[in-house]
Amino acid sequence: MKLKFPLIILPCNTYSTLSAQQRLATLECVQKHLAAGGLFAASMLNPARVLDLPESGEPELEETIAHPRSGQPVQVSSAWQRDQDKFQVIWHYDHMLPDGKVERTTVTANHELASTEDYQHELRLAGFELKDVYGDFEEGSYHADSPYFIFVAAPQS
Repeated sequence: MKLKFPLIILPCNTYSTLSAQQRLATLECVQKHLAAGGLFAASMLNPARVLDLPESGEPELEETIAHPRSGQPVQVSSAWQRDQDKFQVIWHYDHMLPDGKVERTTVTANHELASTEDYQHELRLAGFELKDVYGDFEEGSYHADSPYFIFVAAPQS
């Protein structure tokens, strides 16, 4: 017995970390697990806006948090690199140790830069119809300068 859900969400830019082949496999899996009348939603950075960025961004301090074990400060900074096909975000977590040393952990996330048209075409190929598209989390209309590309889709009737 397959579990069925009324809503399946891929938030936080997760969908854009998948290759075209992985996205189609994901859509197939979503189809299998959506309840009748169910919706699938995903949010990602607006690829049109990302393509307008320079090829790289210098590390910027985002915040300082307390390390969960030591309680010592951890500075979180991020940078990025972009080409025509990929956008890579690089996070540095600098754990400030009591002896004055710094222990750095680096994490990267790679995002495909498919166009919004490509994403919509893949949805149709997988048997989905687009219900809504937003450019922000306040349900603002999508346009080329929107910070995000957020879609809501349902299996075609």
